[in-house]
This record gives sequence, structure tokens and C-alpha cells, in this order.
Amino acid sequence: LFEFCAYMDVGALKARVDAGQLWIFCIKHEGSIIAAYFIEDAMMLYEKVNDYGGKTLNLVASMCNMKKKSKENVNINMFVKGFAECLAMIHKQNRDYAMLLMDDVGHNQILVKEMQSLEIVKTTGAYYMINGFVKEPINANRALMLI
Repeated sequence: LFEFCAYMDVGALKARVDAGQLWIFCIKHEGSIIAAYFIEDAMMLYEKVNDYGGKTLNLVASMCNMKKKSKENVNINMFVKGFAECLAMIHKQNRDYAMLLMDDVGHNQILVKEMQSLEIVKTTGAYYMINGFVKEPINANRALMLI
């Protein structure tokens, strides 16, 4: 699925989930995980959103392990609908979330492409690693960055 993966220690991920800072959602079909979404509280508050301000969620990473069907985008639609359901579940718990950040990396690119009809602000960014070395640039659509 990915040529390059960078992720935190599993203990650190679990601590963030336990603290309510990170949500991990999966879609399972016939014993296999076919989609996963890693959404965090970005700890950012925007003023003047929906006339009162709002907290921010960040789609850190996602994984789509569904086989593509010819002629139909059934699996892509399921992946996008699964993400929408995740956001709805988080929003049901806390209605203060009004903004969404999404890194245009890995399988997040599928979701970014599908959400082009929404108001999107794009910025340029990069990942810098202190304890890692990569010999050549990595194709963004083949990277999983769970950091």
C-alpha cells in the first residue's frame, strides 16, 4: 500500500487515544481492515467560524485497502462515506468542531480530491525528520505519515 511509513510508538498512539486527542476508526470486511482513519484534535481554535468560532480536527492519515472496481467508484465512495461517518461520530460527541485540516499525503489524497466542492484553503508544507534519512524524495501518494 505504501512505499514509506513514518509513525509514532504504539504506546504514544494509545496514550493519545486514551486522552481523547486521537480517534482511530476502521472499516472491517470479511476479517480484513479495508479502511482506516486517524483523526486528531488539532488543538487549534478558529474565531469567526459559524459566527462563534470552532475547534479543529486534523485527518492525520488514512488507509484505503479496497480493490478498485472497473467502471464504478463504489469502493472510493465507501471510503469517502466511511470518513464522513467518522466525522459525524466525533461531531456527535463534541459539536464545537467546525474546521478540518487534511494533509494531502497518502490515501488522504483520495478524500481531498472528493471534497473539492467544499471551501478549501491550501497551504504548502513539508515533513522534516530529525532521526531519519531518506535518499530521494518520496511520492506523496505512496507515503503514510502517522506522526
